[in-house]
Amino acid sequence: VVVKDHFYLEDVFRQIRSMFYPLAKQKKVQLNFNITPGIYLENHRNAMEVIFRNVVHNAIKFSPKGGAEEVYTKRRDNHVLLFIEDEGKGLSPEAFYSDQAIPSSSGTSGEMGSGLGLRITKTLSSKLEIPVYVTTPISGGTRFCFELSIIQPS
Repeated sequence: VVVKDHFYLEDVFRQIRSMFYPLAKQKKVQLNFNITPGIYLENHRNAMEVIFRNVVHNAIKFSPKGGAEEVYTKRRDNHVLLFIEDEGKGLSPEAFYSDQAIPSSSGTSGEMGSGLGLRITKTLSSKLEIPVYVTTPISGGTRFCFELSIIQPS
């Protein structure tokens, strides 16, 4: 049974931004956050933070020096689509959705990667019933899209 919290999405990303800003600055990767204010969610906040931290961290890790990472939302009725996009070498959707281990690879500055963070992201998203879509745009990089249900604050 998943214990659900009530929280605003922008609060989660305020913490994530402060956590990863120093790393992004060190790698000269621009972090752009455009989270629509007032998006109120009911889900396991800590698990969602783990999911989003893993994806944001990977985006920084695999983005080239001078690259950019975009985190933004688009509202659709009682849902919001949360996008996390990077300009890195790209992750194939097949690798993410496969039941096989995600192959390890090094980041653009030689950071080690085991694929464990993405495996955790996939497992937690499934447990929390959060649809996640992974695409690799023609321009390169990876785009994660999470479909989140919005509730009204009480």
